[in-house]
Amino acid sequence: MARPKTVRFGDSVYRVRTVSPSVLKDYDGLNFYSARQLGFRPVPAKDEVLIASDSPNPEATVRHEVVEAELMKRGANYWSAHKAGLEAEKRP
Repeated sequence: MARPKTVRFGDSVYRVRTVSPSVLKDYDGLNFYSARQLGFRPVPAKDEVLIASDSPNPEATVRHEVVEAELMKRGANYWSAHKAGLEAEKRP
């Protein structure tokens, strides 16, 4: 089995795990904080990002999820963190 990819964001390190799209239902990616606030199961570990194996742009999805997680970790609500994540997807 392949070792999960890791992504560094400031002092944080996230493990990126690719999962079947059926695990994420209609989501392209998921992090601990958004899963918990949305009541989603399964809940990833705090340092983990789940990405659907059929994600059209996995790198952008990882950026989105990491930015979203970092903001929510510091107290932002899902919607404001999600909007910032969407903006992060647009960055190279």
